[in-house]
Amino acid sequence: MNQKEQVSDSGDVGPRGELEVWRSKMQKLTSITEQLKRPDCKQVISVLSALTKVSADASKQNIVNLLRRWKQIDVNITEQANEAKDNVKYLYTLERFIDPLYTGNAETITDTLPALMNSIKMIHTIARYYNTPGRMTSLFAKITEQMIVNCKQHITGKLNKQRHHHHRFCCYHIICI
Repeated sequence: MNQKEQVSDSGDVGPRGELEVWRSKMQKLTSITEQLKRPDCKQVISVLSALTKVSADASKQNIVNLLRRWKQIDVNITEQANEAKDNVKYLYTLERFIDPLYTGNAETITDTLPALMNSIKMIHTIARYYNTPGRMTSLFAKITEQMIVNCKQHITGKLNKQRHHHHRFCCYHIICI
């Protein structure tokens, strides 16, 4: 997934946006794989395969090459669909831990961080696709970005003045962690 694909359509730069991107990708790829399994699509492949048995050398080779390309594309789509499903499955396990990053205060965020880190460690250990250094780094960056967004929101007006300084200190503390 390239940099442009990593920001969700909603503009969420946090971990929810990452989950949303993978859900969307999973839905699109699942739709494509379902279409590829339709009888009319399979029939076209069968006809092309049958043509390789009766065609002349030049046209036969063209059909064989076309079928090879088709098979590779089909394998790539299936692999990407499996990747998206797997990534959604593991990112979904983080959902209850990332909710406080959006709605919580500094204290609830701090309380949730150990469980969130344990869940990310589990993903890094057992996920088939999402455990790459690039994906892990991106996820940590999105979590950090959402913590900053949350702190900014609290500092710029969602708190009364009396609690403002305490929350600012806590936000700076969280960012330093």
